[in-house]
Amino acid sequence: QNIWRRLAIAYYSPKDVNGNTVDVPIADGSWGTELASTKLATIQALHDKNIPIDIYWIDAGWYGPEKVPPGQTILVNSPWHDYRGDWTVSKDIYPNGFKPIGDLLKKYNIGFLLWIEIEGANPGTQWPTRHPDWYLSSSEDKRNLLLNLGNPDALKGATDYISGMITDAGLTWYRVDSN
Repeated sequence: QNIWRRLAIAYYSPKDVNGNTVDVPIADGSWGTELASTKLATIQALHDKNIPIDIYWIDAGWYGPEKVPPGQTILVNSPWHDYRGDWTVSKDIYPNGFKPIGDLLKKYNIGFLLWIEIEGANPGTQWPTRHPDWYLSSSEDKRNLLLNLGNPDALKGATDYISGMITDAGLTWYRVDSN
């Protein structure tokens, strides 16, 4: 155990410019398709049990079509990747949006991280349907579109959207991993 710990600290732990080990934030992650009520209960339990986390993280799957087709729901088993480009908070999962989650996290002084893959989209989803000129596609892969951040309108649209999410939901961290 001690040999492994020394190895991890010496070679795998982040260091500052002076070579000192840096403390990194501790996050509690959750899948985006988990119901808001479950997330709120988890945050409350983390607080009540004095579990020291710095960040509450919501990953992919929190979004979906603005209007879910009749008889269909966007819940736990929905494949997150099918809705990339429908950057609307799913009312099936988050009936009141992210604000109640953001408010509770702020009350307990816990950061709020949200995964958003704004630069990727699927054909036929909300953003590329409304703004086809914002996206680039490959002749080899027609299933994945890429937001053209060289297009000033696309860059402004993405920036405005992310800024709005930060403000409205109370995000303190924004995660992008460019799938």
